[in-house]
Amino acid sequence: MLALEVLAVYLIALRAWPEDEARALAFAALLASQPLLLLSMRSPDRPFWADDRPWTKTLAIVIVVLVCTTVAVVHIPRLADLLHLAPFPIGWWVVVAAVAATTLWSEPFKRSDLPRWSRR
Repeated sequence: MLALEVLAVYLIALRAWPEDEARALAFAALLASQPLLLLSMRSPDRPFWADDRPWTKTLAIVIVVLVCTTVAVVHIPRLADLLHLAPFPIGWWVVVAAVAATTLWSEPFKRSDLPRWSRR
């Protein structure tokens, strides 16, 4: 699902923008989804917001690094040039956030009352 969304975002952006900007939007959407995927994978039977396990220092650091990297690869010229990216219009970060948020579509359907063998 994420791959299709990123591809769709890229193809839509490519119709109106230069290739480097469209590539940056798709890459940012892919990177921005990683912290939410990480959180959703912590518990196979509960949504991450209902998980009672505390966040570890490592988890917090990884999430902060992923978020900062997402913004940095688009807006720091040397990094963007290295990856052949160009900054896209600032309002499109809403699209990046929306694509990232869709990675959580299955979270409300996690159930802890299922037998352990059926949760695989």
